[in-house]
Amino acid sequence: MRRLEHVALWGGVAAPVLYIGTVLAGGAVLPGYDPVTDPISALTAAGRPGIKWIEAGFGLYNLLLMAFAGAGWSLADRAWRRVFVILMVTAGAGLLMWPFAMDMPGAPPSAAGLAHLGLAAVASLSTLAAVWLSAVNWHRLGHRPMRRFCSMCLAVIALSGVAAAAGAALGWPLVGLLERVTIGGFMAWLGVTAARFATASDLATA
Repeated sequence: MRRLEHVALWGGVAAPVLYIGTVLAGGAVLPGYDPVTDPISALTAAGRPGIKWIEAGFGLYNLLLMAFAGAGWSLADRAWRRVFVILMVTAGAGLLMWPFAMDMPGAPPSAAGLAHLGLAAVASLSTLAAVWLSAVNWHRLGHRPMRRFCSMCLAVIALSGVAAAAGAALGWPLVGLLERVTIGGFMAWLGVTAARFATASDLATA
């Protein structure tokens, strides 16, 4: 394994740490932002001042995710390459959200805001697909602990994601919390999966 690719694999471990840190810090310091009720994208909503460092944190997270996916694709077998291609789609959708910011809560919908929702849908579906395919791959390899872990993450992401979407449509006051559970499930999967690949001698079997 080349050194640059090995570093990129560890980038998949650093990515969720950076993301969680950015979300926690942003939610703590932005005036008027409520982590329980407001979605994560509202941290960088259009027109919100003082958010360049939050945007940079999310941008770097997506670059680390893309680097991890690229290194994994170049080193793993065909079955795992599907997972890494899907992660590239997830990272690409995340990067494109930068110029297409979410509309501020209560503001009329804009073209950029609608594009943001579409990109968020792509990221959500690709996230589910990546976690599901990884569970399938671990089952194929006979690795029961990782299969169970991925299945658990998939259940958390799917169930809380449906609840968050319903909550957003119905105006529930816990949308922000539900969304954090959804993304937390993916962050747990990403960190553990990346660590597994970064420490493996054979990425076909991890």
